[in-house]
Order: sequence, then structure tokens, then C-alpha cells
Amino acid sequence: MAAAPTATAAPATNGTEAPAAPQAATVIPFVRGSGKGKYKFFSQSGITLTTASQDLGPIDVKAYDYMRSILVTVTTTTKGGATGTAQADAPFNIFTNMAVKQPNGQTMYQVSSGYNAAMIQKYGFYRNYGDPRSDPDFMLNGSWATFGVRIPFELDLRDALGALPNKDAAAPFSLELTLNTLTNVFGSGQGTSPTLKVEAWLEAYDQPPTTLNGQMVQTTPPNMNTLQRWTEQNITMSTGQFDARIRKLGNYLRMILPIMRNSSGVRIGLETAGTAASLASTNFADPVQIVLDEDVKDNIDAEDWKRRTWEIWGYGQINAGTATTVAAGVATAGNASGATPNQGMDTARGLDTGVFPIQYCVDTREMTENTNFYLPTIESEDYLLRGSWGSAVSKLVTLVCEVLPQGDIFA
Repeated sequence: MAAAPTATAAPATNGTEAPAAPQAATVIPFVRGSGKGKYKFFSQSGITLTTASQDLGPIDVKAYDYMRSILVTVTTTTKGGATGTAQADAPFNIFTNMAVKQPNGQTMYQVSSGYNAAMIQKYGFYRNYGDPRSDPDFMLNGSWATFGVRIPFELDLRDALGALPNKDAAAPFSLELTLNTLTNVFGSGQGTSPTLKVEAWLEAYDQPPTTLNGQMVQTTPPNMNTLQRWTEQNITMSTGQFDARIRKLGNYLRMILPIMRNSSGVRIGLETAGTAASLASTNFADPVQIVLDEDVKDNIDAEDWKRRTWEIWGYGQINAGTATTVAAGVATAGNASGATPNQGMDTARGLDTGVFPIQYCVDTREMTENTNFYLPTIESEDYLLRGSWGSAVSKLVTLVCEVLPQGDIFA
């Protein structure tokens, strides 16, 4: 056994003790010094869907201290006709455009469908329960649609990283919302449109005081003006062996949400009807390779997409005591013993047809934001989804979340 290390003698001080080293002053974190608020800045009632799209914006976002997110809500105030059939992306596709632009006109968030916004909320790790279909206010049938979706800016709710200064009423951020047609949301047999109310709410932090109980306060969010940017890329696909390339990179990559659609714009996905033993992919490549500059980084087969989505997000799980059938549409009835069914496709906390999330942002042990996992990219780099694709695949709508840091966000 090695001998224990001996203590090192202190330097001589000629009978006097060395002065104690000064201690750094404690600074109160921004989130402790601040407070949270929610402020309505837009409300329009009496809205009906017609045969044409309708613009509700641009809408000036309320100027207030530090913007965390924008919550957009849609509420039915009068039911419509009862003969419609809600389309696959309903009710979120009530919006065909959702965008937020900076005062200088640069886009910081834009999607071509409210459905894409719902998927960003569901998979983006912005709240503990992110699936908008699980919202107790959510409602959808042939004559009724009520839901909410959140447009996020804050990256880390523990320290407010990503919250943006929003104090200049003369140069506000702007929100753009465009309404879809009645048929695209509720089908051709709908008859009359429900009457809707659309509202938008700013979720923000207060400006903290400079001192609190005699201690200095961090008066701005950490690494202020760090921006997460959600944009959309449409990749035209080819049947058979093909590389789907994610373009316009060059920042830190936080998440990719590929959404697979056919030539009619309908989401198509993995073949999931039947028993767990017969799962197979008929359209999305099986497996998909993630390739960075010809370096294969990952191989994800049809089974692993489901497994990873369950392990990371908790969606699509089989509930205890149920049969091992996987629902192709809505969740099926319970098994013979009356047990609760598994989470079906396109249902609350279920998998989503055609949606295949890839994340670079959370520690999967704690499910918390970890900036160290962001994937650095350069503009000349190839990020490829490589595989052999089914005959029905026409387009891969890819939602890309990049982080544009200010200063060292990794410290």
C-alpha cells in the first residue's frame, strides 16, 4: 500500500499570517432576480375559414423586457357544420404560415404549416409536457377546433439562455399568421366553418433590479442575444438509393425534424399496422444513415426510430398489461381483458406519421438542455440522410433548429 501523502509545510511568514484571499462577490442569477409574465398582444374574434387563405398579420409583438416565447391559441366560439372530416394535419393546419421576424426584417422562425409548429413544440423540449394534443383544452372534430401552439425562443428554462431583449416599442418583433382554407382543414363536406377566435400571448421575463438584498444581480439573460432559429427546407426525394441533403448550415445544429410526404402532400410513414413482430418500413428508408462528410455517424432502422422516440421523448409507449398490437391510426380499444391500449399514431403522446426527430440537445439521463451536445457545422459540410426510399416518397419537409451563440454558451 502506498504511503499517504504528507502535508506541505506552509511558507514562513516572519510571525505574521498571510492575508486571506479575497472572495468573489456572489451574483444572483438572472432567473432568480427576474419574474415571469404573460401578456396578450393580439385577439381577433369572428374568424371563419373560407375558400381562400387570409392573412392576420403582420402583428406587432408587445415590447416587454425579455421575450421567452409566443403562445398562439385558437378557440372555437361557434360550431360549424357537422359533416366534415378533419384532415390529417388538422387542426394545426388552420395556419399555412407562422413566422416571427426581427425588427430588421430577418426571419427567426418560419414554418409553412401550423402542423409543423405543433411538431416543433412536441419534440423541442420546451416544456415537460410538450405534445399539444395532450393539452386539456385541445378539441377536434368535424365542427370544432381548439388548440394552442408555442413559438419558442428561450433554449434553457434553467437559466433563460436564448431569451431575447424586447424593449423597443418603436422597433418591435412581428408575428405573421396566415389562415388555411376550410376544405384543407375540415374536408370538402364541411359545410359551414366554425367561428374562431385567434389570440397571441407574449411570455416574457421581467427586467431584474441591479441589486437584491444587498447582492448584485445578473440583469440580462446569460449570453444575451443567443438565438435559436427554426427554418424549413423542402427536399425533393427520389425513389431508391438517395441522399437527402440538409443545406444552409454553418451554425450549431440543435435538432432536425424530417417530415415525409407523398406527391399529394399527405404525410406517409412507417408501416405500423399489425403486431409488433411484423413492423416494416415501406416508405422511409430502412435503415437511414446519418452521414457527415462521408463519415457514417449513425444507422437507424425502422424499429430503432420507434425505440428512440420512446426512450428520448416517451411517445408511442405500450401501456402496461396491453396486447402487443400497434395502432395504425387512432389508438385501438383495449385488449380482451379491457386494459388501456398503446399510444396510437397521431394521437396524444403517440408517434406521428411521417415524423422522424433527430436531436442534439439533451442529456437523455436527465432530459435537460445540454449545450455541449449541439453539433457544430460549417457551410461546406454535407449532412446527409442516406438510404433506399420507397416509391411513395416525394418530399421531405425538414425543420431545422440552429443555435447562433453570443459568447461562450458552453462554459
